[in-house]
Parts: sequence; C-alpha cells; structure tokens
Amino acid sequence: MKTLAITVSITSSLLMSIVGALPAETNDTPQVSRVLLPDTPTRAIAVGFGSGSNVVIDSVSFTPLYIWHGDFVNLKNEKKGRGGKTCTLNGDRMNLNLPSFPLRVKSAIKAPVEINFTGYTREKGKAPVFKAQIDGVETHLTMTFSTSHKLLLSYRFPEKLSAPLYFLTGEIDPTTIVYSEGATLKDGVVTIPANASEFTIEIDMALAEKVKAIVEKVSGEKVYKQHCSACHSVNGVKLIGPTFKGLMGKQEVVLVNGEKKTITVGEEYLHSSIVTPQNEVVDGYQGVPMPPFKDVLNAEEIKEVINYIKTLK
Repeated sequence: MKTLAITVSITSSLLMSIVGALPAETNDTPQVSRVLLPDTPTRAIAVGFGSGSNVVIDSVSFTPLYIWHGDFVNLKNEKKGRGGKTCTLNGDRMNLNLPSFPLRVKSAIKAPVEINFTGYTREKGKAPVFKAQIDGVETHLTMTFSTSHKLLLSYRFPEKLSAPLYFLTGEIDPTTIVYSEGATLKDGVVTIPANASEFTIEIDMALAEKVKAIVEKVSGEKVYKQHCSACHSVNGVKLIGPTFKGLMGKQEVVLVNGEKKTITVGEEYLHSSIVTPQNEVVDGYQGVPMPPFKDVLNAEEIKEVINYIKTLK
C-alpha cells in the first residue's frame, strides 16, 4: 500500500542534499483569506493558488493543517458579515495529520512555550511569507505547490539556529521519509543540526487517501487549543479574553444590557458564554467582541471544553 511521502532538505554551509533540487515556486498569484472553516481553528488562514491547489495553516500553532484541490473557499457566508458564520471548501479536504506545533526549537518532547505569530508579507505574484517567533527564534514559512498535490513548506531563519531544530512527522511511516545528510530520524522526529538557516519539506498529498486517518477522541484540551487559545490563557496570563485558570467557581462582574452584576461562574454561564458570549460580557473585556460559537462547536465539543476548564485550578 502506498503511503504519504515526505522529503526533507536542509540548507547550511556544510549541507549536501541527497534528494536533489526541489521544484521552483509557482508563479500563480495566491489568494489569502482568514475565514471560519469547518473543523478548523478560528485563527486559521487559507491560501489558494491559481493552479487550483489550496492550503490552510493554523497561525496559533504555526501548523499546516490540510490541502484541497479545486476552487478556493466559498466566501458566500463571509460576504454577509462576520460573526461566526462558517464558509466551505470548494473541493475535498486532504488532512496533513501533522502534530500540533510540528516545528520545535528547544525540545522535541515539549511544545513551544511561546509562539508569537506576527502576520505575513507578500509580493505581487509570490506566495505569502508567514512569520512567527517560536520561543524567540524568528521563523519565516512559505507554502507553495510544486505540482497540484505536492505541498512545499519552506522554512527560513534570518538568524542561523544556535541549537538543533526538530520537526515532528507524527504517525507517518518512517520508511517513506527522505531527509538530507546531517539530519537524523528517530521515533517520528527529524533533528536538524544547529547552524541551519533554512530547510524545505515536500509532502506528496496524492498518496494521502491511502493513509489511514488517525481518529482522535474529542477532548476539551484539543478544542481549547483549536478554538480558544488565541484569546484565553490557561496559566493566568491576561489575553484578549479572561484566563481559564481558576475560572470555574470564580465571582465575575459582567455586563448585561449595559448594567453590571456579579455572578459565580458555573457550567450554565460557561455554556452561555460559548454559545452567546455577548449576553454577559466580563467587565474589562468589551474591547474585542467574541463571536458566537454555536455554529462552530457541537454539543460534545462544548461539553468537553467546559469539563477541561473545570480542571484548571
């Protein structure tokens, strides 16, 4: 049975590729859109190419999520205004199944402590360059297609790495992974040596349908990471929204129709704050209105994320 194939190449002063040069970047002018898509983190960004190949990246974890081949996103709902309305793909989704936070600069075992997504830049006729600081390391990522189903992930580091970098391949069969001299592969982790200034990963998604999808049980932590982590911390740090740490049972002052009242946070309030968040807004957090998630999360996902919040003492 054919499996998902990945080619990894690294560029440094001492590097010699064993897989040959990768194809040049497409010249198609890409479309870039941040929209709400089914089963996709709210901070995801879609990139579409004139060739009909498209890719989505989660900006929070800096993780490429999936591709599809066909027209770009159906923006009918988006044109009617924001507020949690879900748009759809004009093609069949093909999941990359990469682990969250696949690029790690301090430890292959632990996810990065801090990822600061700083946006993207683009030049006419070229793919956008997504930028982030991963545990303080400036990282630039360009996503393009060498063929209709071959996704190229080109990472560049303005300052060469002072320590090894790790790329997690997850459950992909290691016999399908080809990597450059100087890198090592063990237990689903490609270790890239220090001093690398860039490296490129090519993923052949034409074989993806031959790979058995890994079905994960819905968990509150996973829902949090996909839909809540951009605005709500779990460690007490103040973000756009209140922290989830110690939230259950806490007394909060909320605004209801412009009037303040004190409530004790319980399951009913948490459910309401997810489904219709503007009914009771915590005082001090009126600046960035939270969209309703009633059409984003199903009943099980809402239940699980509430259960997760209850554990954050």
